[in-house]
Amino acid sequence: AGAERMSETHSLWSELTGKIEAQYPDEDDQLILYLRHLWITKYGHTIEKELSAKIRASITSPSLAANFVSEANQASLVYIALSEPSHPLWNTYKNATREYLNTINRHLKVTQIKPLLFAIAMRFTPEEATKAFRFALSISVRFLVFGGRGGFLDEHYAARAQDVGTEKITKASELRDAMASIVPTDQQFEDAFSTARVSKGYLARYYLRAIEKTLGDDPDPEFVANDDFDATNLEHIVPIKPSSDWDMSADEAASVQTLIGNMTLLSAKTNVAIGNQSFQEKVKAYSASGYKVTNSLENITGKFKLEEIKSRQAVLAKLAVKTWPLKFT
Repeated sequence: AGAERMSETHSLWSELTGKIEAQYPDEDDQLILYLRHLWITKYGHTIEKELSAKIRASITSPSLAANFVSEANQASLVYIALSEPSHPLWNTYKNATREYLNTINRHLKVTQIKPLLFAIAMRFTPEEATKAFRFALSISVRFLVFGGRGGFLDEHYAARAQDVGTEKITKASELRDAMASIVPTDQQFEDAFSTARVSKGYLARYYLRAIEKTLGDDPDPEFVANDDFDATNLEHIVPIKPSSDWDMSADEAASVQTLIGNMTLLSAKTNVAIGNQSFQEKVKAYSASGYKVTNSLENITGKFKLEEIKSRQAVLAKLAVKTWPLKFT
C-alpha cells in the first residue's frame, strides 16, 4: 500500500508541476510560491526560506505526503483561476467577480494580497466571495495610497488568509471586521489621497478612470474595462517643461508632476496635440473632452498652479472614498 501511495504521489506531483509551469512559463519559482501560499491558508504567515523545513516537520509519512500533494493538485485549479478572470471557475459567480480580479491583477498589479484571495476563492460561497473580492480591491487601493509597510501587510494578509482557509472567517463582513484595525478609514484615506503623489502612470490612470465612473454614477466604478484603458492617455496639466505662459519655474513644475491633482484623462489623439501649451489653450481641449474629470477643468479661471492643484486634488479625494468603499451595499 505504501508503494502504491508513493506512485500515486509522484503521479499527482508531476501533474501539479505541469499545470503550474504551463500557467506561469516565465516564472521559475512559481511552484514554490504556490506551495507557500497554500501553506499560508492552512498555517498562517510563512516566509520562503522556512517553507521546506515546515513541510518536512509536518509531513512525516507517505500517507501524509500523498494527502498533501493531492490537496495541492486540486487547489491549483483555484489558484490558477485567480490569474485568469476568464477561467470557467468564475461562471457560477457574479460577473463583477471577474472584473474585481482583473483590476487587482492588471491595473493595480498588487501581489501581497494573493494568499488572502486564494483562501477566499477556496472557502467562501460565490456570493460572499464577490463581496470579499470587492473589499480586497478597495483595501488594495487604500494601502497603495495611504502606504502600508511590506512585512506588516504580508503578516496581516497571511493571518486573515489562515482565518478564511481554516473557516474561522466565513463571510465578507467578518473579514472586514477582522481587518478594521489596520485598513485606512474613510477619513484617513481621504486625507492621504488629497496629498498623494503617484509616480506610476498606470496607477494614476486607473485612479482617474475609476473616479470618472463615480462621477457618472456607475454602480461599480472601481473596475475599468481594458479597452477603455487603451484609448486613454494620462495627461499632466502642468507640463514637465512649461512655457513662459505658465509663470512657473522648472523646479516648481517638476515638484507638481506626481501630484494626482495635476493629472487628468484625455484621448490619445488630443493628448499628443496639446503638448506644453498654456493652460488657457489646454482648457479648450479639456472642455471638449467626454471625461467629466477633465472637462470640469474649464471651471478654473486664470492660472493653474500649486493652489489650484491642491484644491482639485481635495475634490478627487472625496470622490475616492466613494469609489473604493468599505461598505458592501
